[in-house]
Amino acid sequence: MVCVCNATYCDEFPPLVNLNPNEAAVYVSSITPTTITIKIDDSTRYQTMLGFGGAFTEKVAFSFLNVNLSSALQSTLLGAYFGEEGIGYTIGRVPMEGGDIDGYEDTDDNVPNDFDLNHFNLTDVDFLLKIPVIKGVQQLVGDKLKLFATPWSAPAWMKASGKFGGGDINSQLKGDMNGPYYRTWANYFIKYFEAYAEQGIHFWGMTVQNEPVSGIMVEWKGMFMNAEMHRKFVRPNSVRIELTFDRGNSRNDLDGVAFITPEYQHVVVLQNRNMTATYQVSIQDAGLTGKELRLDIEPRSLVTLVWN
Repeated sequence: MVCVCNATYCDEFPPLVNLNPNEAAVYVSSITPTTITIKIDDSTRYQTMLGFGGAFTEKVAFSFLNVNLSSALQSTLLGAYFGEEGIGYTIGRVPMEGGDIDGYEDTDDNVPNDFDLNHFNLTDVDFLLKIPVIKGVQQLVGDKLKLFATPWSAPAWMKASGKFGGGDINSQLKGDMNGPYYRTWANYFIKYFEAYAEQGIHFWGMTVQNEPVSGIMVEWKGMFMNAEMHRKFVRPNSVRIELTFDRGNSRNDLDGVAFITPEYQHVVVLQNRNMTATYQVSIQDAGLTGKELRLDIEPRSLVTLVWN
């Protein structure tokens, strides 16, 4: 079976049809099938699927943007993956610093011991490759696209091995799990999300580490992070708590989430998605009568507040 796609035509999966009871629609390729019997039982159910998708890697973006495709054909290809007439992808993974199949070893902060991340900046790989493709999909499907970020490795200066690749027991973050390198790596995530938010791209989620055990097994880009390291890096048993907005006449472009940690720290994360407006915010804790925190949240910014 051969699929054809050009600027004016693209082979598409036929739309699902409404079926009568005891009817089934069968979609097959031209390959001669092997007979297999499959039984389903809808009385036994498991997790709900959030969706399906692919990864916005450097190689994918480079191939998409640099093979002299017309804008019409680019739109057609994106529609074949993410459009309602295509296969309907709704989820995209974005490799932080690139994945193992990407050819570069640049990071967003190459300056050793920059624990305050003063030199953090997105690279040309983000600005010229990944961000344009992501924005192309956003224009097509809008808020239906859920993005999550995944790192393959921290910068080499944060790792005990001193190198970007894996294949080494020292291919892990330096020092104690409560030490400066772990804290800096956590802040690195925040910087990354803030930098993409400035480009109008907001992440739905993240994973802490790609293939966390393979970092000591393979020589390509990777980092080791076992279950204990995950437990220290991401605080378990935090509980989301109620966060309500009294917006008055303001627009609905101020979002937030609140939760409480096992140490009884209150955490509020607020995001101002407005391009020009600064919001004056008053945060009131129902458990602290008469106490409030006032602050200004600038346009296109993300703020995290923590208190006991």
